[in-house]
Amino acid sequence: MTRQKAERVALTVVALLSIGISVADMSGVLDQVSFLKDRIPQITLLLLGAFVAYLAFREALDAREIGTNFKKLQNAVIDQIKLSHGIQTLSFNKVEDLYMYVADALNNATERIEDITWGSRVAFRTQVQQKAYETYLSAMEKACSKPSLEYREISSLSGSHYYEKARRLIDKKYQSYNLGYYDITNVSVPLVSYVIVDSREVLGWFYRDPGSPSQDKEVYIAITDPHIVRLFKDYFQTLWERSIKLKDGSYVNWELLNKIGEQFHRVIQTKG
Repeated sequence: MTRQKAERVALTVVALLSIGISVADMSGVLDQVSFLKDRIPQITLLLLGAFVAYLAFREALDAREIGTNFKKLQNAVIDQIKLSHGIQTLSFNKVEDLYMYVADALNNATERIEDITWGSRVAFRTQVQQKAYETYLSAMEKACSKPSLEYREISSLSGSHYYEKARRLIDKKYQSYNLGYYDITNVSVPLVSYVIVDSREVLGWFYRDPGSPSQDKEVYIAITDPHIVRLFKDYFQTLWERSIKLKDGSYVNWELLNKIGEQFHRVIQTKG
């Protein structure tokens, strides 16, 4: 029996007893039952006390339920606040999973993308990784083709692949695409690559060369915590301001761009 049903039964019994005793007393039926007739006030008081006790118990129970529900609501609000301000991370076990996630984020971007590609990812070990990377490149070009989107990339153009990728985007005259350049020829310290989407999510990270035996130990994560995203945005902006602009809006530094391309061309000729 549920609590609500038990309460209805108890109230019905109290009501029937009260009404029955009152009617019996007024009709003279209780005149023949001296035990009840002499105790009408006590019985009435008992029933009234039982009813008042029930009301008090119900009020206390309701207050407890309200308090419990309020506590649950309060905890839910606190959890939501923690969620909105805490460190939210999504980890990826494989590089191909990260590339597919980044590609999806780029496809859904609406405002701006800030991308650091130092050029350490020259080769991939599996066809699955290569396919995922190509999916990322396709999403990148699609994003650059959107006039309403701002795409800023910082790159060292350390390999012909990265140069050809950037040159293709520039040659297609995508106004949304911008490129800042750093010459890291003499830099041996591993540099971190990551991408920020719509100032709300930062994704990465790449910091080992593909040939490194410990490359698989890289940690790939996505973070949406606004404080951490702001940190990486500020770092990106600092890098951007100090970079050599190969493309900035309609401006293209053709002299330096062609010079970098000629270096790769000479390397190809030497190898040939």
